[in-house]
Amino acid sequence: MDANKVDMTMDRRKFLGGAAALGALAMGSGMMAGCAPASSASGTGSGVQTTETLSETGEASWYCAEDFEGGYDWTDGDIAYEAEPIDESAIGETVECDLVVCGAGIAGLAAAASAIEQGLSVIVLEKGTTYAAHGSEIGAIGGRVLAEAGLAPDPVDVYNEAMEAAEYRCDGTVWQTYIDRSAEAIDWLEDEILKGSCGASSPSSAADRIANGVNWRATTVQWEAGFDAVVEAIMNYAIDGGADIRFETPAVQLVQDAGGSIAGVIGKDKAGTYVKVLGAKGTLLATGSYDYNVAMMEERVRPRDMRVYAHLNSSPTDTGDGHLMGEAVGAMQDEWPHAVMNDSSGSKSGGAYSAAVLSVLRVNNNGERYVNEDLTLNYLANAINYQPGAHGWCICDANISETARTLMGDAPFAPDDMVNGFITDSIECASVAELAQAIGCEESVIQATLDRYNELCDKGVDEDFHKSGHNMVRVDTPPYYAFEEGSALLVSVCGLRVNNKSQVLGEGYEPIPNLYASGNVSGSMFYDTYPHHIAGVSTGRGLTFGYLLGRRLAGVEE
Repeated sequence: MDANKVDMTMDRRKFLGGAAALGALAMGSGMMAGCAPASSASGTGSGVQTTETLSETGEASWYCAEDFEGGYDWTDGDIAYEAEPIDESAIGETVECDLVVCGAGIAGLAAAASAIEQGLSVIVLEKGTTYAAHGSEIGAIGGRVLAEAGLAPDPVDVYNEAMEAAEYRCDGTVWQTYIDRSAEAIDWLEDEILKGSCGASSPSSAADRIANGVNWRATTVQWEAGFDAVVEAIMNYAIDGGADIRFETPAVQLVQDAGGSIAGVIGKDKAGTYVKVLGAKGTLLATGSYDYNVAMMEERVRPRDMRVYAHLNSSPTDTGDGHLMGEAVGAMQDEWPHAVMNDSSGSKSGGAYSAAVLSVLRVNNNGERYVNEDLTLNYLANAINYQPGAHGWCICDANISETARTLMGDAPFAPDDMVNGFITDSIECASVAELAQAIGCEESVIQATLDRYNELCDKGVDEDFHKSGHNMVRVDTPPYYAFEEGSALLVSVCGLRVNNKSQVLGEGYEPIPNLYASGNVSGSMFYDTYPHHIAGVSTGRGLTFGYLLGRRLAGVEE
């Protein structure tokens, strides 16, 4: 994440409620300004889900077994989407292009670069002051860098794992397209755009870590100059080819003609002037997530998935503008509750990724072990959220440095940094009695948990939760360290339903003509959990489907 990529003012507010007024359709010059979405108590779009999922007070009514106190203090960014139809007389400028892109992150910029490469004209509207770069690596199923390292997984295995993670509540053709074409897309990035400008590329990990019990498949590529430099290079490639990128000019409303086709979008510059951008071949929504729209989060996400200790998305521009614009013209969306990209290792200090990212001993508030700590980050986060209070405790002892080196295997982390972060956010306990006091449990219970865990470590077989014997390391030497762990939310990842050509689907599952979505505003891939064990899908799908969209709109492929 790069906190310097956005320059906006945020307000701290409590969760929002109340109903928003619906805008009527406005006709003008043969076009209809975008309409407001179906009624939603939060003032945001809700597609077909309204009264059945919202309480009378207008707040989300997802059942939760307990009321939470504390946790992350959610904040709102400034929502750009405008529900009220914008009159033609208010438009200060009208421009035309082949493809108009809403959002200058990896998804939007990849589409812009691909379209420019194929000779199309492109205008990009971006809400922030510069491009958005979130992440550290890009996912691909194969490609030259991974293949040369012997890290190309079996595509059939990846497909089956992806479908299982989504419980088959997803579009298998979208996943199959990503699996089939992501290698080509990342090679295109290397060969046509970067050409070594971001330094050497390499796999983000040295092995397929599902096999050895750590956390995820080796399906990502990283660069010496970092992810930020890669996104900037994609942007510059598009600009050099003639793309017009307008910063501080968010898209606020889609333009729909009388036949239902999307003609373009209305943006609003920092001076408050509306600009209509007409895209002859298409309009792409690539506006990112909605986790800085608290009302949308409350409305669409499980309460336990919001009870986090860290929020790792640094861009308050992610307020669901593309979701709302799409829903306003009849787009379908992923059904609620939406999945979010959750990690384990959230700290009460607001950080993450200390030694808690490793498979150290976990206990809940009662001092009882509750999980196979080898789980991938998303599943481990779900297990943490399931516990009382949606949190638990990571327990290490005086041998924490040695333990970290054992557990990390070939994971690409600096063990000393991980240990220092863990200790900084932990409570140091001189005895089991103090450990029990820190957790708030009975001493006899935590002592029994430690005794059983150490017994299993000596056996080398986890008879209780089936963790890899390699990662069963005794916890028996004071001082003990108790790290209070919640989940860490990176970003929301569900959105508008799309097919494998990135076409946004409307009524009857039919594509809305000339409307596309990519990146975290798009849906159809995830349900219930984000599959961390297939690493880099979020950035990888943005690159892959952006690359493919530019080619399709140019007629290079169907």
